Amino acid sequence: MKRKKSVYILLIFLSACSNNNKINNEKYLLVRGINARLNNEKIKALSLYKKALAVDENNIFLLHEIAILEYENKNYIVARDIYKKILKVNKDDEIAIVNLGLIAYKNNQYKECIFYLEKVKNYKYLFTLYKVLGISYYKIGNIDKASRNLYEAFLYIKEYDEEYFAIYTKILIDKNDKDGLYYFLKKGYNKYLANKNFNILYSDILCEFLKKPKEAEKILRIYLINIQIDNDILLKLCEIYIKNNDYIRGKIIFQMIYPEESEKYQKIKKELETVHIENFEEE
Repeated sequence: MKRKKSVYILLIFLSACSNNNKINNEKYLLVRGINARLNNEKIKALSLYKKALAVDENNIFLLHEIAILEYENKNYIVARDIYKKILKVNKDDEIAIVNLGLIAYKNNQYKECIFYLEKVKNYKYLFTLYKVLGISYYKIGNIDKASRNLYEAFLYIKEYDEEYFAIYTKILIDKNDKDGLYYFLKKGYNKYLANKNFNILYSDILCEFLKKPKEAEKILRIYLINIQIDNDILLKLCEIYIKNNDYIRGKIIFQMIYPEESEKYQKIKKELETVHIENFEEE
């Protein structure tokens, strides 16, 4: 009886040692994986993380790390499947929910994107979530929800986002909301005074939709004076003058432009050459 008891105790001890070895091995692989990640050795890190995961396949930290690396390697489907596995372990894992929504958005799966992102309760991602939700609703034709989310996104925007501005301004134009559009761009101008692409978008809408060419001219001149001389801004200003039949100022501005091969440059050059022949030579 004593012998049997001794064997039983020995088995427990050996089992505990085995478990400790597994835990220590997992920690060792995890630390090496983190170091490789910090050194930007992504392939090595991924290999070490996967070995560590073999010890504990439900380790949430490891699953997140592997999913991020797979995503960075453009293995979006693999990353998606890992995030879904995380939700099986913890259905409330918000990082997994958000990233599943963003992966769906990247793959143009807008309904699936909405399904996940509408579950998010803690909007610490703010601009990104509102923007992606807004554009997803826009893509499936729900303009009201698109407008609401894109409006909310603007409250948290920091850097100029070309896709966001292009879609939200299009929604406002389609709704013929001139006051809303003017207010939106006016506030955007206060943030992005020094951003060339925003200035071009703003001047386009001021001229074409809001019929305020003088304001468009003003913001472009401010950019040229206070920020920098830029061919694209000069071309846009030149374009405004020509559309308003102010060929003299259009010609003056055009002479400031460094010659280029762009279609717009060649078009304006040809138009001004024609105007010069018709309007100035006879004088």
